[in-house]
Amino acid sequence: MSVSRTFVLDTNTLIEAKNRYYGFDICPGFWSSLLEQHNSGRLHSIDRVKTELLRQEDELTAWVRDQGNRIF
Repeated sequence: MSVSRTFVLDTNTLIEAKNRYYGFDICPGFWSSLLEQHNSGRLHSIDRVKTELLRQEDELTAWVRDQGNRIF
């Protein structure tokens, strides 16, 4: 029997990904993969994470805005 898992991303996970290993210019596939995982029902986040990320102005903020309520 296979177990389907669902993951919830927090703010720090997204910020660290952008700042360290998976910058938008270095690894755009990471960000596409997040959307694919969300579309398959395996990945989500919450509205409070979205609100926190929208307080800054950078590439991550633009990406969050582009997603609308898709992940959050």
